[in-house]
Amino acid sequence: MRDTVAQMEERLIIEGKTFDLVSRQRSAAGVYRATDEYLRIGPSAQIAKDLEMHRAMERAGYPVAKILSEGTYEGRSYFIEESLGETFRMRFTKEYETTGAVSDSTFNEMVAAVVRYLEPQSKAIVVSDSAQFATGIHLEILKQELPEHASRIQAKFEESLRSIKDFPYVISHGDLNPSNISARGVLDLEDSFPAPLGFDMASVLSTNEWFPGSGDYEYQAKWKITEAQKSAYIMNLDDKLLRLGYPGFRANYRYFEFCRIIWMVVRMHKTPKIQEWRYQKMINEYCNCG
Repeated sequence: MRDTVAQMEERLIIEGKTFDLVSRQRSAAGVYRATDEYLRIGPSAQIAKDLEMHRAMERAGYPVAKILSEGTYEGRSYFIEESLGETFRMRFTKEYETTGAVSDSTFNEMVAAVVRYLEPQSKAIVVSDSAQFATGIHLEILKQELPEHASRIQAKFEESLRSIKDFPYVISHGDLNPSNISARGVLDLEDSFPAPLGFDMASVLSTNEWFPGSGDYEYQAKWKITEAQKSAYIMNLDDKLLRLGYPGFRANYRYFEFCRIIWMVVRMHKTPKIQEWRYQKMINEYCNCG
């Protein structure tokens, strides 16, 4: 079988269509693109898991891509889904490179897309608990990576859980950010796990802030939003959650963000410079460990 990252082909022809490699995922699956379709191919267990979550989200009314076909190819499983068009990361990057800013109109389009996602998510309540959530965000891995700060990280996590305890656990994307959102829906569901309602909303806003804006790092932020845009996003989601009968988003944003940051900080050993940058940012801003 050729399902490892190292053996992944740059181009595949499946069902008479030519797909070019876009990315290699942590799960050892590959993402390929044709003109208007995407192919996801990899170990059968992983593809089955991705398909199961995709269909669960589809049944719940989440705005996800339509599955066009599925099958096997040279010992691997695959499925083909429709393209949802340009992601907001692509659009933000283009605007920032051209004008030095993300336009309010494009940013507001993303906010509207997030609100459309939140509507079905608020009803997709699942039986889960904090232990499963901790596993989803890799809390124990982070504590192993930073043993000298483990007790304070655990304490901050428990403080966060107490604050967001009135939010139900729902089907979560797990890595929702502008890279995975288009005007037509959301994509890349490989990291899905149960999480408190509001976790995905905080992930959308905070993810880009955990890439340095300059310096000698493996990756850098390609765009940034203004404080006014950030404030408008928080207020919009605050109003939406209150209307749905849940506590406000604004008062709990920092607690949701801390949980997201745990996910962002762990398992960064292949990029040690940005790993250290994220460690220090988290420690200084959240753990009072400096």
